[in-house]
Amino acid sequence: MSPQTRSLLRWIGLSFAALLVLVVLLLALAGEHLKHPLERLASRKLGVPVKIDGDVHARLLSFTPAISAQGISIGNPPWESRAALAGIERVHVEFKLLPLLRGRLIMHRLEIIRPQVYLHRDRQGRANWTRESEAPSNAPAGPPLRLPVIRDLLIESGRVTFIDEIRDTSVRSSLEAHQRLKPGSELPLRISGDGSFNGAPFTLRIAGAPLVHLNAGARYPFTVDLTAGDTKLQLAGALRRAFDFGTLEVRTEGSGRDLADLYHFLQVPIPNSPPYKISFELAREGSQVKVSKLSGTLGTSDIGGELAVDVSAKRPVVTGELRSQRVLARDLGAFLGGASAGSVGAGADNGRLFPDSHLQVERVRMADADLRYHAGALELGNLPMQDVTLHVRLTGGFLSVDPLELQLSQGQVAGVVRVDAREPLPVTHLDLRIKNLELAQLHGKAGDARPPLSGRAQGRIQLVGTGDSVHRTLGGAHGTVTVVVPRGEISSSFAELTGIDVADGLGLLLKGDDKRAAIRCGMADFQVDGGVMHARTFVVDTDNVHITARGDIRLGPEEYALEIEGDPKKPRIGRVRAPIELTGNLLEPHVGVRLEGAAKQGVVAAALGVIATPLAALLAFVDPGLAKDENCAALLATPEAQKTAPAAAPDGHP
Repeated sequence: MSPQTRSLLRWIGLSFAALLVLVVLLLALAGEHLKHPLERLASRKLGVPVKIDGDVHARLLSFTPAISAQGISIGNPPWESRAALAGIERVHVEFKLLPLLRGRLIMHRLEIIRPQVYLHRDRQGRANWTRESEAPSNAPAGPPLRLPVIRDLLIESGRVTFIDEIRDTSVRSSLEAHQRLKPGSELPLRISGDGSFNGAPFTLRIAGAPLVHLNAGARYPFTVDLTAGDTKLQLAGALRRAFDFGTLEVRTEGSGRDLADLYHFLQVPIPNSPPYKISFELAREGSQVKVSKLSGTLGTSDIGGELAVDVSAKRPVVTGELRSQRVLARDLGAFLGGASAGSVGAGADNGRLFPDSHLQVERVRMADADLRYHAGALELGNLPMQDVTLHVRLTGGFLSVDPLELQLSQGQVAGVVRVDAREPLPVTHLDLRIKNLELAQLHGKAGDARPPLSGRAQGRIQLVGTGDSVHRTLGGAHGTVTVVVPRGEISSSFAELTGIDVADGLGLLLKGDDKRAAIRCGMADFQVDGGVMHARTFVVDTDNVHITARGDIRLGPEEYALEIEGDPKKPRIGRVRAPIELTGNLLEPHVGVRLEGAAKQGVVAAALGVIATPLAALLAFVDPGLAKDENCAALLATPEAQKTAPAAAPDGHP
């Protein structure tokens, strides 16, 4: 917008304000003769019915002319069911006459007695306080709030109801404002609100510098204390130019159970989180907002970084970089919608591996984003990751994480996640590659624990699912899951992890000083249809034993339904001539055999399934017998395997 255009609009605005004051003055002189025409004029301008039911009084022969009106009511647009947007028992305004003649509106005193205000925005974006749709879009946003100069403010016995269906927010509060002109009081202006926020207790306390003799261009300091349920915010800052909220700068400290709750105040979608405590500095200049010196904790993980927010459009754009030195796995569950979020309405896991908290797609469409995140270390159980890198983009409800990289000391998990939330039910595409993941990194919690398995695993997970939660998405997903271990070893520590010496019973013929046996090839290839992982190829081949499996893993109910058989390549004493059944919940598997007296194998496998690896749990049921050697090259040569098998070479990119 050119300077000439801005000057013209400013002149028009000031002229209209002066004209409105003159009309009100005429109304005061003419009484009932102009009251009804003015009601009709105001109704046309605002687009809603306006009535003045009481008297209008004026004091004209003064350098501070005053106007009082009683019984003012402002109606709602036709789509709104409630009759009134606002009702005010009395308004009293005193103006500075000379500045008004020069085009400046300065209110010497403003009194608003017993206002009753009802503000409502529906899910279509219609707001009863504006004739424009407030729905998020690329349409230009309105300018920052700029108030006329007010020297003295009084709000008495106010009641405010604010309901925003898009932000799922409901506030009902009393409102008071007045100045306490006491000696030594640096912030005499007091605005207070008490009520409920989404059903939880709500308090608001604002303290500001004295308004008397304050010029529009002067710096105006203030503080804000807000409590809404578990959310607590403390702000200390200033308007660089008084009454102009486009010049805001504040230092903010906040805490709560879930960062997502800040969406109600910031209008920017934030993922769920564990309980948080953060601080940051915010500075706004017009439509540009900068967040700097961000630091704090999410659960027991740290967070820091810088952000920028462009609010020139109704859908803001967030850019920036976030970083952590150390992230714990238990804090990550909340970001996927797990119970650890701790916020009201966050879905509890109820014994589930996959969280079932619903993604609020309306929020995802409220903003665009381009964010980068880096964590120096991710502690995922006994599998520490040295480096985590994410690049998150969000545009019009389409979210992508590309790349997603998890770097281990030996091996990498990398890929892409895309979520299309433009429709009522989001569609998620997941493509992850496992590259050179050294199994020797998977060991017990004890400091001197030895790895039960070694060998470099390669794998790929390709899934597509529809749903508004992780659980629902995986419960109906389609795709493939493939893991290959071309070469490896199993050691005696495999038996030691169980606390039971079962080396002989496994038929593994562990040899050498460190007692180990070679894994010639291991491969698990699953076809996923409707959330059911069907084992197309499942083979673990060692020097002594050949293992196969058939059956399903059901992601919806989260349960195993697998049958595992082992065929030793040499006859062994103590052979269990029955298939092993792996059933039960994914978090609490049940392992059994059809023969009595084999319970020890079930105990061993269950323990290994928790503290070792799924492959170790299968190897616990090696069954002596005769079998031919199998090799990965032959397995990967089959048409079924070639469709989804990952490259075993150490190089390449996802």
